[in-house]
Amino acid sequence: MSARTAVLLVPMALTTLAQATPVTYDIQFTVEYIDTTSGSPPPDPRVQIGDVYGGSITVDSGFLAVDGINRGSSLLGFSIVMEDVAWTLGDGQSYFAGFNGPTGFSSESPGIDVSGGQITNLRGGVFGSADYPFVDFSIDPRLPYWPQDSGCSGSYCGNLANAFSTFNPLGAFGGTMSFAPAEVNVPEPGTLALAVLSLGLLVAVGRAGGRPRPARAGGREAARRPV
Repeated sequence: MSARTAVLLVPMALTTLAQATPVTYDIQFTVEYIDTTSGSPPPDPRVQIGDVYGGSITVDSGFLAVDGINRGSSLLGFSIVMEDVAWTLGDGQSYFAGFNGPTGFSSESPGIDVSGGQITNLRGGVFGSADYPFVDFSIDPRLPYWPQDSGCSGSYCGNLANAFSTFNPLGAFGGTMSFAPAEVNVPEPGTLALAVLSLGLLVAVGRAGGRPRPARAGGREAARRPV
């Protein structure tokens, strides 16, 4: 490897380290009402007003570079857990079957609102097989479904930002949802040190490979010398 090739690999490697950084947001679901009307399953006594359930969504950092409402993205991770009921992307043992999102039923993700480089809201929803059990985002079924939020385009805009509604084995209930960045995902110091050391070795090897090698005693050059 030439010195020039090794040096060219340095910015390429650093760029690779900087790209595709996963960013995770914790989602908090706060129960504010329980639907006890006829037609709904009996509410599970474990669910009480004021209870808080958790979830998370993970996207590529590049997705957050553009603000917008009801945007879709290929997710790196997604999960909601309410008692023993869970929707987890990639987990066939959970209730997860797909998303409602900006492109309609079975979108690649729910609609994501990004403002100031931060996730601020979700729209659409996540569902199980046969569309049950589900969690709807930006929906309060106690309110008229129209008009939609100003500035939202696409499917499943909803009728109230930062609201959620769910129908699952625990019953029918809903409330508000909020978002907060989880711990920042950065390479550990040891990983960065190893990357820098590896790049330094590449440069060193490249430079050594570009220098002429001296003839070794007893080698071909020595054999050609007259005695």
